[in-house]
Amino acid sequence: MSNLTPSSNQRDWIAARSKALLQALAQDACVLGLDVSHLKNGATMIDCGVNVPGSLEAGRRITEISQGGMATARIGTVEISGVVLPELVVDSWCPKLSAYGLQVSVALSEIDPAVRISGPILARFAEGRLDASHDDLRDAAWGIAVVESDQLPSPEIVDALACRSGLPARDLALIVVPTRSVAGVTQIAGRINECVVFTMEESLGIDCSCVSQLLGAVPIALPTDVGTPFPVTPDDFIHYIGRVTLTITRDLDVDLAKLASQLAFRSTPIYGKLFSELLEAADGVFEAIPGLIDLNKVAQMTVVDRRTGIAFSAGERCESILFGPHQKPEIDPKEAP
Repeated sequence: MSNLTPSSNQRDWIAARSKALLQALAQDACVLGLDVSHLKNGATMIDCGVNVPGSLEAGRRITEISQGGMATARIGTVEISGVVLPELVVDSWCPKLSAYGLQVSVALSEIDPAVRISGPILARFAEGRLDASHDDLRDAAWGIAVVESDQLPSPEIVDALACRSGLPARDLALIVVPTRSVAGVTQIAGRINECVVFTMEESLGIDCSCVSQLLGAVPIALPTDVGTPFPVTPDDFIHYIGRVTLTITRDLDVDLAKLASQLAFRSTPIYGKLFSELLEAADGVFEAIPGLIDLNKVAQMTVVDRRTGIAFSAGERCESILFGPHQKPEIDPKEAP
């Protein structure tokens, strides 16, 4: 895993932008279905789906916050097998810094491996992807954490985050997003670009600093209550319907046609399986899924070489795996036109 050292201007910009996005999220909580509270130790907590409904818009904004503001996300609709679903389109401007440096989540293993952390706070983690030696990384903006959890963080989790980041609890702002919530499935869709740079760095060993832009689009999965079946997960939508265009502007001693193929999910040995099947086989432990590091890929991949103007594409959308005949919504004959 390569270390990153953002410039002073970048650090200042990320801090200012992240604080502005956080402030706007908190100010709009009452219309976005969120709840803002302050803990005894001074930490701020924004509940985005544990005890509140949350919203697609909250998940869209969290996508931008998790990348330190170095991305835009927008919501539209797309028709998949006759079903109209919401779709998230994410444009990552500085992919190595935003999607790989800050958005890739890490497990809070010393407390609860089911709790995953991403966002600006990763710049302060000892094993983080950014160089945390700079004094300006002590700004409260670097205490912003996206917390994937079905429960509001316990005092132990808050203390662990303060300890690992080296920031006082009063500088922490925890954005809590349950995986199955409306905001949760939206922000997972927002990780489509992250999948690409993660695979380049961690699976293929390619320095993704050559990538100047990532543009990804994927339908947003339907949320479900905890404990109910979740046969088609947000990960499945990325694997079988997600589309990404990657732009390269620097020299890269790699066959770009082969790279496009390697980044497409069809290149994996488990193509055709749903993520829920893999998770069940791993006894529900995410990290125990065999070959997990090589599975973060998308359905359709296009690699654009800005130096030559040539584009290389690989993969394909496979809607039938997600929306077979048995999975399409049934219409009551009485209600049919």
